[in-house]
Amino acid sequence: MLPDAAASLRPGWDRLRFDWGARQPASAADWEAQADVELYLQRAALDRREAVGLLIGTPSWATDGVPGSGIPRNLYSAADDSANVWANFVRRTVTQYAGTVNHWIVWNEPDIAAETSGAQFGGTVDDYYQLVKVAYTVAKAANPQAVMHLAGLTYWHDVESRQKLYLQRYLEVARQDPAARANRFYFDVFVMQFLSQAKSVSHLIGILHVYLRTAGLGGLFWQTD
Repeated sequence: MLPDAAASLRPGWDRLRFDWGARQPASAADWEAQADVELYLQRAALDRREAVGLLIGTPSWATDGVPGSGIPRNLYSAADDSANVWANFVRRTVTQYAGTVNHWIVWNEPDIAAETSGAQFGGTVDDYYQLVKVAYTVAKAANPQAVMHLAGLTYWHDVESRQKLYLQRYLEVARQDPAARANRFYFDVFVMQFLSQAKSVSHLIGILHVYLRTAGLGGLFWQTD
């Protein structure tokens, strides 16, 4: 994070990583500040940039999987169940930063398979859907102005592994949930991260828009890097 360099470029947005493992490194009782995030938020306010927060990183105490990418314990418990540690983290974070950070991205690149280099989420598409559903539910309750983003997806990992696009698979899971459609499938903004083959971006966005429109979803589409 280089706030001075960022300010010189005059961007309108900052994406800041709210790392669960850094906030609560040893137990649910922890709540550590992230000095770099606080600094960046101060500079963003001075320079009139809007911040979007990335919620990511399972602490070792909160998962039976790999720390950082493992599925949170009790993820499938109700969002208001105190045992749902992911819900507790999201609720506390969104409440603390309401008005300062109103846009939240739920994890990053879950479409990279767990056994692949660069993997950041160790769960299935069903697990990711539940992660998003819980985050959406508690964030909207904590801050009615919250805008929830799906994780940035790479697109190319699905193409190279010759499987359905992650967005397609996510929507297939969501359609099995009777509550999903009334809640926009639990996201307000769809995010893609095309890190290569930039000439194809317009074409690829068109393909993905078809899936969103077929599901009855309009709204925002973000391209990040």
